[in-house]
Amino acid sequence: MEPGEEEEESARLPKEAVKLIYSFGLEGSRRNNVVYVKEDMVMHSCGNAVHFIQLSSKKQTFLMSQAGRGIGAVALHPKRHCFAVCEKGKDPDIYVYAYPSLELMKVMKNGTERVFTAANFSNDGVKLATVGGHPDYWLTVWDWESESMILRSKAFSQEVFKVNFSTYFTGQLITSGVGHIRFWKMASTFTGLKLEGAIAKFGTVPISDVAGYVELRNSKVLSGTEVGTILVWDDGLIKAQLKRPGESMCHDGMIEYITLDEDAKQMTTAGADGFIRFWNLDWLDAANDGDDKLVCEITPVKEINVGDNVKIKGIIREADHWIIQDEGGALWKAKLPSFQMERVLDFHAGPINCVASSPLNYDLASGGSDGTVRLYNFKEHQQRYSRKFSGGVSSFLWLPLELDPTGNTVVAGFTDGVVRILEIGADHWMLSRAMKPHKLEVAALSFSEDGELLTSGSKDCTIFFFHCKNNYRALGFCKVPGPVTSMDWAPNGKHILVGCHNGAIVEVSRPGVDGDTSKSFELILPMKTYTFRRPKIVKPKPPPVVVPEVKTQEPKEGDPASAPVESVDGNSTDKKPEGGAIEDAPKDAMESAADPKAGTAEKAEGAAEVGPDGAVEGEAKPAEAPPPPPPVVEEEELDDPPGTMYPVRALMYTKGSLGTFYLALEGRASGYIYECHAESEEVVGYTPWLSCVKFLHFTHSCELLLSGSDDGVVRVQKVPPPSQLKLAKKCKHWEGGVHDGFNGVVGGAVLSFDDRFLASVSYDGSFFVQSINMEMVPEKPPTKVSAAAKEVKTAAVETEDVSAVALSIEEQRAKTEQDERLRLAMAKKNLVLERVNVLRSNLAALLKEMNERERNEKLPMEHFEIDPHVRVMLGEEMEREVDQAQKELQWDSEKRNVALRKLKAWYLDPLEVERIVLHAFMSGQSVSSFRTAALSPQLQAAIVEAKKQKGVRRWSKLQRGEPSFLKHQPEGAETPEENKAPENEEIDELDSERKKLEEVTKAEQRRLMLKIREKEMARYNLTKPDETWVSDEDAQAIEYAENNKGDFKLKSDPLYIVPEDLRVNARLKRNEMLLFSEDVYLQRMAYNKELLALRASKKLICEQIAKNNERVSQINNILKITNEVLFVPVIPKEENPEDRDVISLEEVKEFEEKKKAALEEALKANKSKDTLGMDQPTKKTEAAKGGPGASKERDVVKSRRGQQTKDFKGFPLSPLELAEQEAHQAKIKYEKTKLLEKNSILIKKFDNSLEELKATRFSLEINIKAAELKMLALYQELRYLQKIQPTEESLEVRINEKIRAVHDMRVKLEDQEKMMEAKKEEIALLNEKRLEIISEFDHIFPEADDPQKAILHKYFVKIIRRVKRNPDGTIADSDEDSDLEETAADEDEDNYEDDDVAEVVPPNVTQFFYDQMFKLRERRVEQDFLIKDATKALDALTRERDGIIKRKKLTDASLETVEKEIAVFQKEKQYSLNEIDIVLSLKMHQIEYLEDGVLPEDLSGALVFDNAVFQGLTDIITEHMKAKQALKELHKELRKEHQALNREKKSEDERTANIEARCVEVQMLKFGQCIDMEVLDVISKDMKKDTKDLKEQLRNQEANYGSELHDWNKRIEDATDELCSCTKDNAGVLNNIADLKTKQNFLTSSMKARTTAPLKDPLVEKKKHATEHVRLCEVIQTQDNLIRKMQQEMTLMQTELDSLYPAPIDESKVNRYSGLTG
Repeated sequence: MEPGEEEEESARLPKEAVKLIYSFGLEGSRRNNVVYVKEDMVMHSCGNAVHFIQLSSKKQTFLMSQAGRGIGAVALHPKRHCFAVCEKGKDPDIYVYAYPSLELMKVMKNGTERVFTAANFSNDGVKLATVGGHPDYWLTVWDWESESMILRSKAFSQEVFKVNFSTYFTGQLITSGVGHIRFWKMASTFTGLKLEGAIAKFGTVPISDVAGYVELRNSKVLSGTEVGTILVWDDGLIKAQLKRPGESMCHDGMIEYITLDEDAKQMTTAGADGFIRFWNLDWLDAANDGDDKLVCEITPVKEINVGDNVKIKGIIREADHWIIQDEGGALWKAKLPSFQMERVLDFHAGPINCVASSPLNYDLASGGSDGTVRLYNFKEHQQRYSRKFSGGVSSFLWLPLELDPTGNTVVAGFTDGVVRILEIGADHWMLSRAMKPHKLEVAALSFSEDGELLTSGSKDCTIFFFHCKNNYRALGFCKVPGPVTSMDWAPNGKHILVGCHNGAIVEVSRPGVDGDTSKSFELILPMKTYTFRRPKIVKPKPPPVVVPEVKTQEPKEGDPASAPVESVDGNSTDKKPEGGAIEDAPKDAMESAADPKAGTAEKAEGAAEVGPDGAVEGEAKPAEAPPPPPPVVEEEELDDPPGTMYPVRALMYTKGSLGTFYLALEGRASGYIYECHAESEEVVGYTPWLSCVKFLHFTHSCELLLSGSDDGVVRVQKVPPPSQLKLAKKCKHWEGGVHDGFNGVVGGAVLSFDDRFLASVSYDGSFFVQSINMEMVPEKPPTKVSAAAKEVKTAAVETEDVSAVALSIEEQRAKTEQDERLRLAMAKKNLVLERVNVLRSNLAALLKEMNERERNEKLPMEHFEIDPHVRVMLGEEMEREVDQAQKELQWDSEKRNVALRKLKAWYLDPLEVERIVLHAFMSGQSVSSFRTAALSPQLQAAIVEAKKQKGVRRWSKLQRGEPSFLKHQPEGAETPEENKAPENEEIDELDSERKKLEEVTKAEQRRLMLKIREKEMARYNLTKPDETWVSDEDAQAIEYAENNKGDFKLKSDPLYIVPEDLRVNARLKRNEMLLFSEDVYLQRMAYNKELLALRASKKLICEQIAKNNERVSQINNILKITNEVLFVPVIPKEENPEDRDVISLEEVKEFEEKKKAALEEALKANKSKDTLGMDQPTKKTEAAKGGPGASKERDVVKSRRGQQTKDFKGFPLSPLELAEQEAHQAKIKYEKTKLLEKNSILIKKFDNSLEELKATRFSLEINIKAAELKMLALYQELRYLQKIQPTEESLEVRINEKIRAVHDMRVKLEDQEKMMEAKKEEIALLNEKRLEIISEFDHIFPEADDPQKAILHKYFVKIIRRVKRNPDGTIADSDEDSDLEETAADEDEDNYEDDDVAEVVPPNVTQFFYDQMFKLRERRVEQDFLIKDATKALDALTRERDGIIKRKKLTDASLETVEKEIAVFQKEKQYSLNEIDIVLSLKMHQIEYLEDGVLPEDLSGALVFDNAVFQGLTDIITEHMKAKQALKELHKELRKEHQALNREKKSEDERTANIEARCVEVQMLKFGQCIDMEVLDVISKDMKKDTKDLKEQLRNQEANYGSELHDWNKRIEDATDELCSCTKDNAGVLNNIADLKTKQNFLTSSMKARTTAPLKDPLVEKKKHATEHVRLCEVIQTQDNLIRKMQQEMTLMQTELDSLYPAPIDESKVNRYSGLTG
């Protein structure tokens, strides 16, 4: 150990200096975190410890984690004699402790990588299941007693909330968590035991997190969801959903708890809504009926509301009470059966962000994200009271004694930007002041050293100053470069140091207290910015890790594992108290794992450790562990890029040196505390600190430094000397991690006023109080508040709180200022308007007075213009102002124009037709167009391509028909075409045979007649159809029926097979959608064109009506009709939306009038009394009408016209003029009537057309809505088809390959058959030529019985071996073996002759006949060779054909397999498509599904047909009925014909039987037995010829035998002489061999002695040869016996034939033959 490390270890506090004494926290968000270990004793995990709380006395004991990184999960054994603690950290372990002794029993390792999330024992307590968290999520089953792992598998890819063993089925588990529930089985496979998990499928139900579930006896599982429904699971599928009536959920929010009470037949659920509900189990019957989509409505029998804002996370059920875990910050006790609720524990809900302690006594306050501020006492270990506010508490500060000598006031900052001043009351917090200086969270609070100023810093990048002594009057705010994270006042109180999240550090000067805030609260204060440069940090290189060897032994007395436990009062309890034995737990187990290094030292001294085998290890001997080598110091220079800034975590001024401050940062600069100075650009010093510091501040005594980190570690440090931060490690300090190391960010830590108690809070909800004594000094009593101080403190008055949505101080001031400016502007504006109205009234009065005077007393209007140039000046000024306004608004105008163009491009340009509303003239009806988008070029191209692809499909079975020779036929069956023989050839053959009957004897006649009848019978049988034969017409009809019969089963039928022409894929479905969308588009456009045509006609009608009205008005003027109102058509804007940009002058005037009216209304509203005078036309209005001069001219013109009219009225009309006037009036009246009638006809016609178009639109709109619904269904189908498209494409590629292979095989097979047929024809021709040669041989002899014929016939049929010849005709050197060897083996051996023997003319044969025979034999041999070659070629082709057929069968089998796969795939695809819901709108008359004449409520069993399909089915039924009737009639006729043929056949059979009986009777009378006439004819025919042939053969054989006998005698004599000579020679040779044998034996013996190489023994070889010789002799003997046996059988058969057909025997021949044989 280095000297510095030794000093640091010596400065570290001993273990006895810090003890965990109490906990005010409970992690309520962890599910089922509270369990009963025994009566009145609950266990839960929080922070880095397992807590044991006695509910009656609130006494606590603790079991700290071994690794010090937190507790992941705790599981209690079913027998409650032990429990498992699953920890957090790197490769955390699982520890099993005994209860109540808390002795470590077992350790299990390598369960997960970082953290455990759930654990549970099996029902019998033998197994333990654990689930890990990110990143592995391992589900592991342990045999905890043997510390061994049984099975492991990945539970899921997201967090798992819960794991349980099955209650009823051994080897099964259930896990649930984020978005899943999973069912596991420990299955036995051929590789061993495996853990198999089936993820439940939600199907159509939205995927949900599952927290609570319960298992039923019938293997079903009930689970809750995050929306409040209950799901019934069966085999991984949803069987039913449980809801309350009216589709309301069972709970509002997540269902956390489900259990079954089988005795009471009730189900209990609890959820995040705070309700506990009880349900009957009547729904089980409904859930078992097999309907997967069933929604069961259930009504709770009873429900209990635990409390307001309660979120239930777990329930412990006991016989007389329940313990309810509330995430909202409480532990409830429900007494049964009344369910009276008692709040047993009260704690913060969620993260605890800050804590503060009193400077005078042991009071302690905390604030959390739940918005509560709570008051505790260090020594009393109890919470006094709490108060909840709207926002979460983000910062906390106790008022200094300069402001509150009683020490009863705290300042709290909240997340909504509010700062509240709270005072400690008798039983509650009193709110003395509330203000909202910020918009966002208040991140830091700080008082100046003199206590005069309070500063709050916020994430809105501002700091706000308050004057504390003036009731916290707001002085103003100052903006800083970034969100504030920390700040501290300088010791001299002249400036404040602010740290920001963006890394900026600024020093802001102190503001004055007399500043003016009437205009703004923003202060411009001097600031100084500090730039932090991370120094070159010298880091020691860690030494190599050396694992000491330790011996395993049982724990002994005196070990920490058996030490007494320390209770909450800090005293040792060696004796067992009454009512429990947990106090006997080990002391080391319940104390804080405060100092990791100290803990390491403890283990080195003898703490209980876990070895690799899981056993508890005893003391480790330090001597056995070699000391680690000293660390190698390396200077690590980590240069940051220019401008790099690290977020500031904490900063504070030192107390000894002005301008020096400590700094803690994030990122790469974390893990150190830096000492900086205002005058230095570099860091003065640094020292290693916590990993990532969260806060840093002094204690009340300013002698200790407190800090906390993100990994749950708290550090208490003696303040190092000024500017000597490097000496901090030599000062006394303590580090400890009592909070969770993963999510237990330390929110705050404080010491009591006397520095004896340490309180720390964390974001994981833990709140620990520990006793600490840095100097080991006696306890200091609390400071008593003097009476004077109490008198100074006035009684606190409760003030009104600030709402969370209230404006901040600056926003409120700005709003007040803006309201005041608006009020003053409106008052000034009203004053000006009043003066203008007065002037207008005066002017109107003067004009009225002037108009009432005489003409000569009136003034021209021009005289009212005082200065004529003023109007010109005003006009020019107005033009300049307009031009200036246009220039000012040009950018905004262009911006709006661009936005308008974009809107048009987005909404209008893609439209083919906008929405046009066309109104009727008189009926009040209207009809609108269909808003139709234009088809984009891409869509049009896709539609064209879809039309091209329409009808193009894959190859079908009809395109891959099999060749005729592969069609299945029974063996021996022939087609009728093959059976039909040419009748003419057969008739000619029979006629020629009948003619022969006249030329032969009677026996020959009988034989020929029998032959003729056999041929006739054969010909007749050929005409008989085979049993498998089908006529062409029937075959075509059957084929047509099979191809067109269709499959009329429902598509939902499991046996339904999708026809090939109805199969769809993504491409076809997309084409269908494209063509369907085009059809919808065309229908829309067809209707829109009709509407546009009607609109155009309306415009023409309006023009015609306006023209007619103009003429009617002229007529009315002539007729002096003034009160008639004509119909004037009005075209609304919505009829011409394309003219939206066209603004008429009337619209401009209307807009100006509306604007004017709005202005007048505003003036009236702002005036307290009515405006004076009447509205008079302004000068602008007069100018628009032409001004005063123009009105004067009009008055002059009117007066002149009136004077002229008065002059004409004085002359009366003549009678002719009167008659003409009356005729003219009648004429124009008639014209007027016609014009009005014409207008009425046009209006009525248009209105009728509009009514018809509206009806058309109604029907079309229904169709379009149905089309849109269909398009949605098609889109869903398309999505599914696109999902399975890769599989379908792969199948399509496979079947196309197979079809091509089958096609290629068929072509090859047809070619092979053609080649075989050609070869067969060639062989037939060669056979015919051979027969011709044989016939020529028969005809070379003039007489049929010429004896030379028999002699030469033997030579003629002699087999000649083939000689291979060269191309030039010469004989090749090597003779080819006989091509007929295989055939010769079956022939008589006498046919073979040696090629070396020269053939000579046989005796008794002339040379001529021999030469002729020789030529014919050469020709015959050549033909035999050609036939043999052709036969070999045919055999080769046959073998090749057979191979092709085999390959084709394999290809057909593979094709059939792929087709089956496609059929299964199509069936599954059709099933999935059937699952897509299709919406159809039906009218009542379209429904013909009635039950008992009434329309049923449930139409799920009905079928829907469209008209085309329904009509097609009707036509098919009609055709089938007609075909059926025709087939019945045909069957009736065929039956009659069949009966007639049967009768005829029966009579013929009887006649044939009579003839056969008569024949038998005649044979029996004549011969005494039945004679085979055919055999008799053959015997009689061949008898004479056989006798003559036998005689000839006998002569020839005698001659041959004589010559042969002479030859053999001569050969025998020669052989005898040769044998004698050879015997002599052989005797000499044998003597020589004997001598040589002796020498050989001698040499052999000598060689064996000299060589080691093995040699074959001649004796052994000879013995082997002898054995083989014996075996071959036995084989020959066996074959010889077999030949003799066959000869005996042949003799016996010959004897039987002689007995059946005896022949006359010539004794002389018999004797002669017997002599020859002998």
